[in-house]
Amino acid sequence: MTFDPNNPTASGLVLTFDDEFNKVSWSDNNVANNTLWTDHGINPGAPNGIADIRANNLSVHDGYLDIAATRDGNGNWTTGMLASVNSSVQGFTQKFGYFEADIQIPHGAGSWPAWWLYSADHFTNGAPPSELDIMENAGSDTTNWGTTIHDGLGNQNGNVVQNAGVDLSQAFHRYGMLWDPNASTITWYLDGKAITSAQKYATTDVQHMMMTLNEEVGDFGGGGPNGSTPATMHMLVDYVRVYQFAGQGGTAVQPDTVSPAPGNNDPVAHVDALGQSGSSAGVTPSPSPAATPSADGSSLTPGASGSLVTSDGTWSFSSSTAGGGNLILLNGSQATDGAAAKLVVESGHVFADNAQGSWYEWTNSNWSASADPTAHPSTGSSGPSADGSTLIPATSGSLVTSDGTWTFGTSTAGGGNVILLNGHPATDGAAAKLVVESGHVFADNAQGNWYEWTNSNWSASADPTAHPSTGSSGLSADGSTLIPGTSGSLATSDGTWTFGTGTAGGGNVILLNGHPATNGAAAQLLVESGHVFADNAQGNWYEWTNSNWSTTTNPTPPQSGATTPAPVTPTLLSPSFSDGQGHDIFVFKATAPTGAEIANFSASQDILDLAPVLSAAGYKGSDPIADHVVTLVQSGTDATAVKFDPTGADPSHGSTLVTLDHVLPQDVHAANVWH
Repeated sequence: MTFDPNNPTASGLVLTFDDEFNKVSWSDNNVANNTLWTDHGINPGAPNGIADIRANNLSVHDGYLDIAATRDGNGNWTTGMLASVNSSVQGFTQKFGYFEADIQIPHGAGSWPAWWLYSADHFTNGAPPSELDIMENAGSDTTNWGTTIHDGLGNQNGNVVQNAGVDLSQAFHRYGMLWDPNASTITWYLDGKAITSAQKYATTDVQHMMMTLNEEVGDFGGGGPNGSTPATMHMLVDYVRVYQFAGQGGTAVQPDTVSPAPGNNDPVAHVDALGQSGSSAGVTPSPSPAATPSADGSSLTPGASGSLVTSDGTWSFSSSTAGGGNLILLNGSQATDGAAAKLVVESGHVFADNAQGSWYEWTNSNWSASADPTAHPSTGSSGPSADGSTLIPATSGSLVTSDGTWTFGTSTAGGGNVILLNGHPATDGAAAKLVVESGHVFADNAQGNWYEWTNSNWSASADPTAHPSTGSSGLSADGSTLIPGTSGSLATSDGTWTFGTGTAGGGNVILLNGHPATNGAAAQLLVESGHVFADNAQGNWYEWTNSNWSTTTNPTPPQSGATTPAPVTPTLLSPSFSDGQGHDIFVFKATAPTGAEIANFSASQDILDLAPVLSAAGYKGSDPIADHVVTLVQSGTDATAVKFDPTGADPSHGSTLVTLDHVLPQDVHAANVWH
């Protein structure tokens, strides 16, 4: 029977997985929480990827999964990832079948969206890490996408850059792959049309695969992010559907309720960029260079003459719709499925008021729910709010920082009021008080806990109003010390140092300007050479460098007559294997011998595969670095100690797995660590 990608069940295949993204369908453990996905991956990240994986970068709206890659003010990227198994490799895996996802990719240098399969057997029985890439794209050119078979032994096939003939970032497109047990090739499809095939390897048909969706940021052959890259890039997924051949196992599932987004019902109804039935004719034209952008506050209603102009192009209205409002046109073509009763320009962006009074903002070539842009508070002319400025709900005024203008919205059931930044909810924040300190905003929730707005999100914080006074005595002299329970403080160029509460592991929490200095706890603080050193409760010393604690020797002078220990000759580790693309991969199944080092670790290419040792230790989390199970600590002047603490609570971060010579902690990225 000939396979029909537009009707797989008519071709004899059975539906085994279906997510139409009508609701949040993921959790930190899909099996334990009965969800389809896990919100992190156990498969390796991209060797050239630079974004940290965060569950907060995942959302569902308008019948779509939204994976947002976001850059903070320091240039650091976070993004989201979904995997069909948990950290114990439990969940949905399949060998053979037809895999299809309806995706709209973002455009932007360094964007790296991907829809791919990876060997689950690699983690359970040590099979080669084979991989099937259904779609990945270098965001600087969204007319192309890549398809590849990896055998897990350093070979790859079918890695041809396919040209769609249209800009794939302007609409949803169906990316499919047929893995037929009776064929010698893998075949890829775009919008229901076969595009290319490639020969299988000996490792291809013997492994069960897990699924992954992610919007990586890095260099996928088109260069990494640059000054033109949007600060936020959205990979939108309408659905994921998987089918299995008869006789190959797999459990049939009931179809999920089709989400209300237009064009996502049956495959034959989808936009087809290759001329089968669709309406996507090509790349959206740029606005006329003579068009002058509309000023903030400009508006347009259906039936009125004229248009609005932004950096996206020229906006106008078309015919009315049954649901109310009129179709929105961008450069003469419909702007996805948008219809509105009014368009407004604010901050150079277009906002649409639909016929029901809800507002949407045009971002990354799609509409996103928004607050009313015409209701934003005036920033006045007073500039940023001074430290100590406060705001409570129901009072007039606002606070202003470099992030924008802060106000309160409606009250919430859990207490406090919704926090608004430039008129939009600041993620899911609600508070009873906002305070500015050091140019940052802090929120006191209704339960008395404090949170700081950093990297476009809220992070737990100490009370910023309780920080100690630095006084007028200047910086502490070398040799100055401080122990818990004594009055006073130490002052360095970093700020004022004091102690907080005691910890279960011994010592007291170290405070810098009233906030915990990362996860530090100590029994003594000492100033030497203008720097602060901490003696933890176990007698180990740490120095505060680059906003973190690094292991060091005792900064106090050694006693006269002390003997110098003989140097230890390190054990140099060799790569466990290389993938044929210049990436050396070091696999750790147990703690490395004391003194083990990697002499030539390349932070731009090489990988530390910690998945086996983390699994053996029973680690179930999504980010071992954030959980302090794996810690990168500076060793000496130019090396990094990779420390492993299964509890995540050891002040000295546990034992050293390995030392990376000539590499500093800030140069090691999340993509270098497989977990």
